[in-house]
Amino acid sequence: MKRLQPIERAAGGLVIRRKNGEREVLLIDDAYGHVALPKGHLEPGESWEAAAVREIEEETGIRSRLVASLGRVEYPVMRHGTTIHKEVRMFLLEADDALQEPRHQAEEIQSAYYLPWEDAKQLHAEKGYMNWHWIFDKAKVFLDGGQMLRQTWDDTEPDTQLRVHKVRPLVISLLDSVVEEISATHPAIMSAYLQRVGQSVSTETPQDALAKVHHVLQSLPYPTVSRDALNTMIDHTLLRPDAGLLDVLTLCEEAKEHQFAAVCVQPRYVRDAVEALAGSTVSVCTVLGFPHGAVTPEQLVFETSLALASGAEELDVVIPFGAMVEDDVQAVMTSVSAVVETVNRLAPQAMVKAILETSALTVDRVMKASIAALAAGVDYIKTSTGFHTAGAHGLDVYIMQALASPAGAHVKASGGVRTMEVASMMLSLGVERIGTSSGVHLVRQ
Repeated sequence: MKRLQPIERAAGGLVIRRKNGEREVLLIDDAYGHVALPKGHLEPGESWEAAAVREIEEETGIRSRLVASLGRVEYPVMRHGTTIHKEVRMFLLEADDALQEPRHQAEEIQSAYYLPWEDAKQLHAEKGYMNWHWIFDKAKVFLDGGQMLRQTWDDTEPDTQLRVHKVRPLVISLLDSVVEEISATHPAIMSAYLQRVGQSVSTETPQDALAKVHHVLQSLPYPTVSRDALNTMIDHTLLRPDAGLLDVLTLCEEAKEHQFAAVCVQPRYVRDAVEALAGSTVSVCTVLGFPHGAVTPEQLVFETSLALASGAEELDVVIPFGAMVEDDVQAVMTSVSAVVETVNRLAPQAMVKAILETSALTVDRVMKASIAALAAGVDYIKTSTGFHTAGAHGLDVYIMQALASPAGAHVKASGGVRTMEVASMMLSLGVERIGTSSGVHLVRQ
């Protein structure tokens, strides 16, 4: 068995304070001549967040409280002739006492000090580590309200046009910072996404490709949405763990009667659904890594192979959203790529949809997960399993559509889409599939 590479984990953050009405940032001069942000190793049993707060205080004497997670960087380091895989997560924090001045306490720190925001950003750009150059722009978006985007959407009058108009400037700023982040932390993933966008819209540069994403954000919502094609956009879904064969057969009959796009069933019922729908236009969809996304890429390959052998035409794979909560973009890419590559090898005509489980993710993580899944080659990105705390949210769909459309991909909204009002909002945001267990009720409204 191949020996796993040793892992070293560290956490820290960008600490701000307001002094005399001006925003200042806590910086350190490290032992290597770089300007940096304070960080240090996790202790056994310690969380990322607790380690960040503790290390900042130990290095600078500044006590602080968490505001948001900013992101993650991974890189190799050499320790006594051994290559170590280092994982670092950084957070946005606010100093408890704006009047307290820092004093460096760790041996590896030469000095600690506050600087006004713009001065700190410039100095960090000149003397800091390149893999963290994006962190100031992202932190600024959060400080300007980027953390509250879903709340802003919900608090705005329930009109999709008004909601989009309200959140659009911050969404664009956050998206730009996320693109900058992934370009620094996962350049291969960003390159694959931009290449896909470029191929889709015949652009020549990454800037042209990103301009197409901005264009979609500016264009949505679509002013008129026809109900005529709603039936052909519905994935009639039955994923209850207590559902039996007769329930599945009833689902298939309903799908044929209403000419739905597909039925979505548990893997054990794929063959039954294929037989029941023979000769119809209804596709058979099943789920992989469902509902938690907590399986290995190797398991996903096995599940994919079995599903295709059983006759499934569409595969909805749950990303490892627990890893994405820790900003592990590579884990999403690796898992989804395992499915896409297996499909391309065994049944290239089959469709792959990546379930992001958006209710488990912050908005910036929805962006990062979308980019990773699209870079892996999926046909759709999908909001939810229906088994987490919430289902499809308009803001998430708005963002997902802006990232998917220029890449020639699509969005599936699922979870909580039970009324024509909600379905109409989703369609106006560009959704092309709706996953619901209430399909019959929906089309009869």
